[in-house]
Amino acid sequence: MSKTTTTQSTKATDGIIEVPFNKLIQDSDNARKTRSNEGIDALADNILAEGLLQNLVVRKAKGGKFAVTGGERRRMALAILVKRKKIKSTHSVTCKLITDQHTSASLSENIHRLAMHPADQFEAWTKMHDDGLSVSEIATRHGATPKLVEQRLKLGRLSPVLLDAFREGKFDLQAACAFTITDDHQRQEAVFESLKGHWHGLHSDHIRSAITEDEIPSSSKLTKIVGREAYEAAGGEIRTDLFEDVLYYKDADLLTTLASSKMEAEANRLKEDGWKWIEYAFDADYTAGQRMRQLHPVKVGLSDEDQVKLDQLNARYEEIVDAANGGDDDLYQECEDIDEQRDELEAKAHAFTDEQKGGAGGFLSLDPMGKFTVRLGYVRPEDDPMLTEVKKKAKEEKADQPAELSRALCEDLSAIRLEVLKLELLKNPTIARDLLAYHTLNTILRIYAPTPFNLKANRAEGIGCTSKKGDMGLLDARELLESRVAKLPLACFEMEDEVEAFEAYRALTEDEKITLQAYAATIMLQPQLNNSPCYDRTLEHVAGVISADVANYWTPNADFFVRTSKAYMEEVAGKVIDKDFVQRHTKDKKADMASALGDAFDPNSQTPYINADAQKRMAEWSPDCMTVV
Repeated sequence: MSKTTTTQSTKATDGIIEVPFNKLIQDSDNARKTRSNEGIDALADNILAEGLLQNLVVRKAKGGKFAVTGGERRRMALAILVKRKKIKSTHSVTCKLITDQHTSASLSENIHRLAMHPADQFEAWTKMHDDGLSVSEIATRHGATPKLVEQRLKLGRLSPVLLDAFREGKFDLQAACAFTITDDHQRQEAVFESLKGHWHGLHSDHIRSAITEDEIPSSSKLTKIVGREAYEAAGGEIRTDLFEDVLYYKDADLLTTLASSKMEAEANRLKEDGWKWIEYAFDADYTAGQRMRQLHPVKVGLSDEDQVKLDQLNARYEEIVDAANGGDDDLYQECEDIDEQRDELEAKAHAFTDEQKGGAGGFLSLDPMGKFTVRLGYVRPEDDPMLTEVKKKAKEEKADQPAELSRALCEDLSAIRLEVLKLELLKNPTIARDLLAYHTLNTILRIYAPTPFNLKANRAEGIGCTSKKGDMGLLDARELLESRVAKLPLACFEMEDEVEAFEAYRALTEDEKITLQAYAATIMLQPQLNNSPCYDRTLEHVAGVISADVANYWTPNADFFVRTSKAYMEEVAGKVIDKDFVQRHTKDKKADMASALGDAFDPNSQTPYINADAQKRMAEWSPDCMTVV
């Protein structure tokens, strides 16, 4: 502080006066009413090192005092130095004396002060650093944190072209920091040119992404599972984000290979534990296994030691739970700990058997922290003995069929079959209710359990599923279904007042409620043939129980047969009518044969050469995919 001297006098020269510190007071009329003490200690260090580089602005006050109109933080910093005994209370402070309009001067002092541009800080602090001052010394002198000084010094990594652009305000400080991820000035300038005209502007996130587009950040699950030490030991390079403490792994291929090796090792460990197969991927696919049957661990019991421990925990819990709920925080925490220990022991009491593992597998993935997560107990269709038997039976029944039906035709047939199933389920409301209740619970209690229902469907969506090309024959099911729906007690669901509607529902009989639940099941039911990709065994089982025979409600006509192949029509005619019919029409064009076959199936037809046995067979016939297996 050699630049100033201690004096008791107050002298004025061109408005500049020397005032003893102990005569300076806070100005109650200062325009800045909201103050913060943050950084005052650092400012005191700066004044001690550099002196008071900017005069205080003061006005005369009562009792020979001077009110500080501009520079209150500097006055507070000087007070700290007095308290530290670095200067005396009579220390002379250079001030500018104003005589009027002190509020305006105070406002100007606070509003028009402009912080130094970061680029100017960089150049000034770089010169000081080159002159031998350490980062901490620069920070102390200028009331800044060492980290801020380090960040400003690292702006030296900016290309001169970009530093000029930064000064000109073409991008902000965050963008400047993003550019410094790389020392490659050509790379910086190329990214600047490519992004400066983009609609989102020069945003730091986009700059960082462009510079590191082929690199993987340390926040990635891959970097967490591999680890920096293993990556660098394998020859991988790392780039550092100097401003956000983020690392970038430059060799994405190497990192992916190392992560894959760890995933493969864990998958092999699970297979050595008895699982038939393990699929692994970095990201979990929760749709995987959706169409597979899922097994669940069975109860295997606890060891004697674990059982004793569980009994002790249960006893202790019962002993303290009332007091814990009564407000004892320590006992409440103990109850929480006991719950965790009991859960761990309960988990040990259930496990997959060796037989289950031998026919099933699971899906291995990584959580966001790079930890292994695994979903086990899934049975692939080809490994599922129950599904294999169903498919085998269906295959045997279709073995002689010469051609597949088209996908579009199968979709229309499934819509016709759906109407039949809806009618039969409404005729058997108890089993319909049970089927829906089972699948609702199954969906809640299992993860991605298969279901024949669209559990999110509404009434309008459910009613609208019909064949795109029409009924392709005589369909009695729809009229019968509409007749049954018209008799349902649906009035309570058309009331505007919800409480009134609920009470009306409560007043229904149990049989009426079951019938409404069955109706809801028919609305949510999804179309299915016995060879559909989304085939559900429970629905087929129920269809068999209630004898849902499509042939009872649908008779095909020419519109159906013309959508099949001629070979298919000949096969059907040979099995259902007789070989003479096939010989009679074998030279017909496809459309003509479809018309003849449609006429033959028409129950009102008077075709003379079709006998009663053939008529019976036709009345009982429907395509193989529509029958119940």
